[in-house]
Amino acid sequence: MKFLLISVLIAYAPTLWALHSPAVRQAALAQWQASVNPPPGQKPIKCGTRMQQVLRADFQALPPAIQDAYRQSLLGKKSAAASQGTFSLLGGIFVIEFDTVGVDAVPDSDAQSWSETAGFGPGGNGIPDYVEFVAAAMDSSYRYEVLRLGYAFIAPRVTLSMRDLGLYYGYAIGTNSLEIDNDLAFLDKATADIREGYEVTVAHEFFHSLQFVYTGSYNFF
Repeated sequence: MKFLLISVLIAYAPTLWALHSPAVRQAALAQWQASVNPPPGQKPIKCGTRMQQVLRADFQALPPAIQDAYRQSLLGKKSAAASQGTFSLLGGIFVIEFDTVGVDAVPDSDAQSWSETAGFGPGGNGIPDYVEFVAAAMDSSYRYEVLRLGYAFIAPRVTLSMRDLGLYYGYAIGTNSLEIDNDLAFLDKATADIREGYEVTVAHEFFHSLQFVYTGSYNFF
């Protein structure tokens, strides 16, 4: 009897770490795989917050091959040799991390400059425009969602990492970390406004981080 119990525990050990049902976990896996290995015609996925929440929580329940692939694509930087830069705003409460070389590099265009007091203006300042698009979006999102609407904000610092997220616009990880796609390359630059794309993405993902203050789990699937 004892041997049988041990055998059962070993066979089902991965599920002991699973916080979500197999159906929810499979939905998260399908969404992730559609981004990293998109089938023909796959459209961009606007938010990966729930996917990240499920796969991180149930990581030990994933098959080893999936664990390795997920770890490489989402849990760590893919461009180990990249030169990383940072941009701080609102007194250092928000810090944007970005790369200038490698697969996670932001576009090097620097035709505009932005500051919290003056907004956007012509002329470069050494900070890539895409980084400043994200900075401006974060500044306006914080002022509207926290200072105007009054949502609780408890994080002493929030890091926004700009990197290649495949077909994801972005996602939130807890209350203090946002991942934002480095270039929104899946958008048609002839018809899409990249700055507006970042405004919507940052506002959406930042609001998820505020939701985590009130509840650690919610179901999107």
